Amino acid sequence: LYFWPPEELGSQETLLSLAEAGIVGGQGTDLLGLGAEHLQTQSIDWSSTIQVDQTLDPPAPMPHGPYVQGSGLQAIMTRFNRQLREAKGLSPTDQQHLDHFVSVPLRNVAIAGFTVQYFRSVGIQFIESSRLLLEDMVIENIGREGAVLDGRYLRVKNLSVSQIGCSGVCLSGGDMKTLSRADNLITQSDIHHYARLGRTYTPGILWHGVGHTISRSRIHNGPWSGMFGKGNDCHFSANHFSDLGYETTDSGAWYSGRTWAHRGHLIHHNTFERIRHVIHGQPLGFSSVMGVYLDDQLAGISVYNNSFVECQTGILLGGGRDIMISHNHFEKNDNCLLMDDRGLNWGSSQCHDSKGSGQNGVLVQELYDVKYQSPPYSTRYPRLLETLDIQPCWPVFLQVVIHHCDDPHGLISQSDSRLWTLLTVNQVFGNRYHNSSFGSTAQTIISSQLNKITDNHEDLC
Repeated sequence: LYFWPPEELGSQETLLSLAEAGIVGGQGTDLLGLGAEHLQTQSIDWSSTIQVDQTLDPPAPMPHGPYVQGSGLQAIMTRFNRQLREAKGLSPTDQQHLDHFVSVPLRNVAIAGFTVQYFRSVGIQFIESSRLLLEDMVIENIGREGAVLDGRYLRVKNLSVSQIGCSGVCLSGGDMKTLSRADNLITQSDIHHYARLGRTYTPGILWHGVGHTISRSRIHNGPWSGMFGKGNDCHFSANHFSDLGYETTDSGAWYSGRTWAHRGHLIHHNTFERIRHVIHGQPLGFSSVMGVYLDDQLAGISVYNNSFVECQTGILLGGGRDIMISHNHFEKNDNCLLMDDRGLNWGSSQCHDSKGSGQNGVLVQELYDVKYQSPPYSTRYPRLLETLDIQPCWPVFLQVVIHHCDDPHGLISQSDSRLWTLLTVNQVFGNRYHNSSFGSTAQTIISSQLNKITDNHEDLC
């Protein structure tokens, strides 16, 4: 892998240094805390075979002994899980399955102060875990994903992830059938220079599920998207996205799409900077890299109080419905906002309702799959109940307020003028307002009273 250290690597087994004195536990609880100064491989033999050394002293020649299969902290936590179960008096049979870490959910675990680096597979991986705290960690020079985190009440704070072969962090949890929340949090983290091997569909944060919060983090220097995923009721706030999408088209720093059912996201108080398709300083193609990309009729999203600086396109609203865009600031962008009605033309197959006489489009079928006319979807998202009754495929029930756009020619564009929506454009150039019309069949309402837009950004969900 081209980002491994330049010096020649030996053929010995991988050696890990770990501060065993950092283990703490409590009687009658699964609480386990780990603290160490460093965790890294001293040499690499093959991808996933490692042996644990229990000292921070310089590594001695590797003795023969049992190996722990896994990736990064996955193998380390397997060992400590076994120690903990031994202390509780579990039988050997109960302990054997602990060798396969992913089958052992962790609960009430705190891990802090580790550096994880030079693994060809996944850096750290925790599956079906709960109340897990990862804090003040560095993950770098990893062949695949930096961190794979799945479960509920996961807290990730001050995580630095860089030089990663695929996605920086994969976050999942919650139940999209019952809308049960995971309440996972990633905050104050720095994720950059990922997707070094897999250049596309390997974002900085790949998210999936219900009720995640990603806040106050930096995602930068990636050839494709910064955050990409699908789910319900997630919050993305106060993050800084920069220098993304430079090798791709049809992508966005924040990117999701092709669903009516999975909605309820809030995207607010983020900064998007230098999101554009550039190779050797030359833009390729049209303005197809966006700060926020609401693709393929994505619905039920609120995008407000964000800043877009030097982006090819600030926001693309790709034919979706039940969307609020308000109080965003645009500066030095090629286009501030692009909107289209793809569901009425080339994207109509996605929203086709066969009414029982054939195959449904993917958007319609997904509504039936989640039983959108019954709880929990009908009560959590009452707007869903009228989706197939009121102009399906049309971009309806939109509230769009452009607070500031410094390019009057890049304010709004569209592929077709048949937009049926309430569009409020508040655009000031000096002392005058600017009206960008959608065409004769569109309804454009100019208003200078921004405070009339509802403060409840979940109303349109």
